[in-house]
Amino acid sequence: MTKRMIEIIFLILLWMKMNSNVMASNETSNCRVKDVYVEKGQNFNTVCECLGDSITQMSWSFQNCSNLLFSPDFCQGINTTGDFQSENLIKLENSLLMPIKFNTMQPGVITCKASGNSKDEIVQGFVKVIDLPKPFVLTGFSESHKIAIGDFVELECGAVKYDFSNSIQWMKDGKPIGYGEGILIKNSNTEYSWRKKLIFNSISHENVGKYECKSQNINTKEFKTLSVNIKVYDPIDISITTNFNETTITKIVDEVLTLECNVDGIPMPTLIWKKDDQIFNVSEKDTRVTMKNQNMNLTFASLRFKDSGKYECIAQNRFENVSRIFEVVIEKGPIDKRIIIGVICVFIALISICAYLYYSRNKIPAKRENN
Repeated sequence: MTKRMIEIIFLILLWMKMNSNVMASNETSNCRVKDVYVEKGQNFNTVCECLGDSITQMSWSFQNCSNLLFSPDFCQGINTTGDFQSENLIKLENSLLMPIKFNTMQPGVITCKASGNSKDEIVQGFVKVIDLPKPFVLTGFSESHKIAIGDFVELECGAVKYDFSNSIQWMKDGKPIGYGEGILIKNSNTEYSWRKKLIFNSISHENVGKYECKSQNINTKEFKTLSVNIKVYDPIDISITTNFNETTITKIVDEVLTLECNVDGIPMPTLIWKKDDQIFNVSEKDTRVTMKNQNMNLTFASLRFKDSGKYECIAQNRFENVSRIFEVVIEKGPIDKRIIIGVICVFIALISICAYLYYSRNKIPAKRENN
């Protein structure tokens, strides 16, 4: 056996030993850090946890790894000797926790290092940057929104690329949707997610049914499914109900006033407000004047004279516009009797002080003359 062959055999044995140690360490590890999903540019929160009492110190580090999207194995094992930082530890009955908060624009690997009485431990978890609220979602539909004949409807199914294959499929009543059925299917993939849209340019009663989107998880090989039941309604005229029967509303300065325009109809109308025939908008920072309940409630927490005017709520959809008008008049309130009494008391007190001072000044010279 040559010297070269001996060296090769030694290297193979050493590699097998190292790998067996790593496997044993993973199997008996008392520490863990979970994978975390985070929207791009947002803070993520996770926890490094170690069981038992042997761990006394913990630290962590983060390393970008753009290959995490398509080759997670490539990212495993990186960043085990980089710069680590410590956090305040939380001691529980049977474990030690290290909360971690971090902001990232890229996917990567978070590494936790724990040390104590026994051997050091290093565990890793993936930080998966996503552009969806959840790993698998269906958007564009709301149970509270009634769809009318002729409406434009767009549903979108999205699945993160870390966990799902590019296999999103739309179904209707358990059958694949084909082209030429008055429905457009369009890919809308992004950097971090597979997406497929289902578009109805002018929906009809023929489109009523149960719609499903499904995609295969690349880790478990299972198909995940999300579904919605689409109902289509005939149009219904817009109706508006208000909290005032009269058209002229008289209020006093500093009082609270709420103008309500509760609207209904199919398609569901949008609501805007005008004051003196000009669009009336409310700043989000304004706490005195607010709009709530999809703009149906306009509230003045403390009225001012400048709030007087003609207010009009306008409900509109693609079929019609309907409006209601309020004429708001702001007046001065009656003078509070307590204020009048207070002014009189102050006036009397001032007169009394003036009289006392006048008497005191004139009394002293008179005494001097007598002496």
